[in-house]
Amino acid sequence: MTKELYQKFITNPKIKNNWPAAFLREDVITDLLGADIHSILYWAGKRMARKYATANQSELTIFFEQSGLGNITINKETESTVEITVDGPIVDARFEANPDADFMFEAGLLAQSIEQQRGLVTEAELDKKKLKKGQVLVSVHIDPKNPTDEFETVKPFSVISDQITEEEEAPEQPASGEAEAETEAPVEKKAKRNQKAKKSKNSK
Repeated sequence: MTKELYQKFITNPKIKNNWPAAFLREDVITDLLGADIHSILYWAGKRMARKYATANQSELTIFFEQSGLGNITINKETESTVEITVDGPIVDARFEANPDADFMFEAGLLAQSIEQQRGLVTEAELDKKKLKKGQVLVSVHIDPKNPTDEFETVKPFSVISDQITEEEEAPEQPASGEAEAETEAPVEKKAKRNQKAKKSKNSK
């Protein structure tokens, strides 16, 4: 499994730089935690969500991807449940190298992030049927009747996004009147010069 994981990451330009993190997670941490890996990683995910609290789903999506955990998509959202799909090249590589790859860290991070954003107690679980098909479906269960004080005590940090908006990319366009004026001005100057030249010639 180790050699397969290494080959999957190093030969894929999109995730090549994520190999160091994968090496630590799939080999070092797995060997250290042993049978307790699921519960400890779930707790660790919740712990990191408290340290790196996000203000909303948009920032959570950006931070999740920046952290090398994959891409997240909200499939369904109700008062009591949020269903999230985790996918991407990193997830594919982990599954191909190890069909039993653990995603409890991701589940814990998503559960705690949503708890802090909504101010309600949450817990998450993985859909084992989807895991067998190479998909990670995280179901976050929300208790609408059980508020948490973390909504007020945990302050979001500033997520830095390298995504450039269309407004920043597009050059500023002059108003139509200004554009016409800029186009006509040289023509008018040339016409005036020609008229002056003719008058001067006729006077001679």
